[in-house]
Amino acid sequence: MDYSFKINKVDRNRDIINIDSIQKLESGDKYYDDKIIEYINNLPDTKYFIEITKFCGYSHLMVVYKEDSLLDLYIDISKQLWCNKILGLFGFIRKKRYDKTLDIKKMPLTANMTIKEFVRQNKMRPIESIQRPCVFRVFIDDGPKEPDSDDSDYDSD
Repeated sequence: MDYSFKINKVDRNRDIINIDSIQKLESGDKYYDDKIIEYINNLPDTKYFIEITKFCGYSHLMVVYKEDSLLDLYIDISKQLWCNKILGLFGFIRKKRYDKTLDIKKMPLTANMTIKEFVRQNKMRPIESIQRPCVFRVFIDDGPKEPDSDDSDYDSD
């Protein structure tokens, strides 16, 4: 499937995709191409992109509803990563300017706070190189990898 969109130049010569400028898909089915473009363009209204990052460096991108609870987020990540032992989720707040360390905040396991509320209350910053859609990073602690375990907590798709 071919995509047609504009590439915006940003600092350090990184190319980024601006989803506001997706013009067409060329799958051969105009009806579904239009539906996909409409879905992509309406994502920021109700959803966030979240990059789930394990401390080992593995990461996975997923879409979540802004109004879902943090409990829903734990459940969705558990399903997406085939991980039944999440010890904690940590929202990326910012990279400290002087020592380059990361400022992260543990996300409580609760149904009483939405993802949107957590983002606003903690002033989470999106990943810097992306203009739109807004992509936030969430670190996952799923404990140490056991020596003889299979890779059952990795998505095989």
